Amino acid sequence: MSLNFQMYSSNSILVVSPNEKTDILSDCFDLPIFALGYESRCTYFFEKSTVNQQTAIVLELPIQDEDLHLKNKKIYTDKNVTPFNFRPEELLCFLRERIHSLKKNQVTILLDISSFPRLYIAQILHSFYLITSSDIQIDITICYTPAVYFPPKEDGPIVSAGPVLRELAGWPDDPNLPIGCVIGLGHEDGKALGIIEYIEPNKVWCLTPIGKDKRYLQSVGKASEGLKNLDSVVSISYLISKPYKTYKELNSLISSLVESNRMVLVPFGPKIIFAISTIVTLQHLPNLSLWRVSSESNSALVDSEASGENCYIDVSFRSRDCDPLVI
Repeated sequence: MSLNFQMYSSNSILVVSPNEKTDILSDCFDLPIFALGYESRCTYFFEKSTVNQQTAIVLELPIQDEDLHLKNKKIYTDKNVTPFNFRPEELLCFLRERIHSLKKNQVTILLDISSFPRLYIAQILHSFYLITSSDIQIDITICYTPAVYFPPKEDGPIVSAGPVLRELAGWPDDPNLPIGCVIGLGHEDGKALGIIEYIEPNKVWCLTPIGKDKRYLQSVGKASEGLKNLDSVVSISYLISKPYKTYKELNSLISSLVESNRMVLVPFGPKIIFAISTIVTLQHLPNLSLWRVSSESNSALVDSEASGENCYIDVSFRSRDCDPLVI
C-alpha cells in the first residue's frame, strides 16, 4: 500500500491562514477561477470582483439546465472570457500548463468554490498539491457564498459512496484499527444515517453548520433526527462564516484521532466544509480518507442564488524543500 501512496504523494506542505479582508474582490490575482453551471451564484463573485477578468479561468460544468447555463455563459462571454470544458481528471494537466506559463515563482489564485461540485473542488485542490515544487509556491484565496435558503430536495437512495479521488482514499498503516468517521451534516434527509450504516464506524463525530438563516439549521436538525438515538455519535457545531476557525477545530480533531483510528471524512453540507475537509485530508495523507456520496434524484433543479454572506480562507501550497515551517 505504501508504494501506491508514493505514486500520488507530493512534496507540498499546506499553510492555512485566516482571511478577514473586506476588499478581497479588488485584489490582484494571477489566476481567478470560477465555475460555469446553472446556478445564479456561479457568476456572483465574477460580477462583483475587479480582478483581471482577462486572466480568469472559467470551468464549464456539465449542462443540467440549458437555459440557466446559457444565461450564465453569456455573463462570462460578454466580458470576453471563454469558458474551458474539461473533465475533472483533465484539470491537473490544464492547471499545470497555465501556472507554468506564468513563469513566476509565486502564483496567486482566487478560487470561487460556491458552485463547483465536490469532485471538482477535490480535483482542483489536489492538482495544486501536486503542481507545487521547489520552484513554484501557490497561494490560494478560497471564496464562498452560501445559497439563499431553499427547502431540501427529495433525494433518492445512496447509489455510490467512496473516496472522492483514489489519491485521497488513504492508506492507514494498521488496517486493524477501529474505524472512526467525521460527518459534515447537511439537510439531505437521512443521508448521514445512511452513510453511518454503510461504513459501520465505531465512533462518529457529526459537524453541524451554523449560519444566519435559522431555517437551514432547522432543516439540518430534521434531516439528522435519526442520529439522536446513537450512543456512538458526538455532535460538534461550526460557523459557516468562520472557515479558518472551522479548519483549526477540524484539523485538531483529526490530529487527535488518526493515530488510533482509521479515519473517514464525509463532508455533507455547505461547500466550504468540503473544501476545508480536502485541505485537512491533504495534510494528513495517507492516514485520512475523504469520501463523496451520491444519490439518485428525479426532483427538479433549484437555482441557487447567492446569499451574499461571503467568507474566505487562505491556503498556501509550498515545497518542503524550501519552507522549514512544520504544520
